[in-house]
Amino acid sequence: MVKRPYEMIENFEKETKDLTDYEKRILLPIMVKCLANHKGKDMAVSNALMCAKMSECGYQISDTRVRKIINHIRINALVECLIASGQGYYVAQTKREMERYITSLRSREEAIGAMRMALEEQLQGMKEEPTENNPDGLRSSPLPLT
Repeated sequence: MVKRPYEMIENFEKETKDLTDYEKRILLPIMVKCLANHKGKDMAVSNALMCAKMSECGYQISDTRVRKIINHIRINALVECLIASGQGYYVAQTKREMERYITSLRSREEAIGAMRMALEEQLQGMKEEPTENNPDGLRSSPLPLT
């Protein structure tokens, strides 16, 4: 059974839409087989390389859809312990690698939460509609952007 942690994300519908039939039947099995063989940080494979290799073999996939498929693989544990670094995706070989990656994920979650809370606070300060004296609806802008 496929886990569904969220629906499409607003303003990112194209990137977060469900996997297509082509992605599920053709690309997913190829990526699972490929990623399962990339064990250890030294064997990391980048998104760009995956796209290039898939293209060389006649498969069409974008970097955003690679990320979506990898998200599906991780959530459904199709390749266990699949993590990433600046060098690319790979299968963690130690508990310490997994713990560090999970810590990184928590930090990113916290940063996103802090940004959301700050934007919600800013939203409270916005006027419902722009006015003649305040054409952009914002309190003020210290930057001469126009």
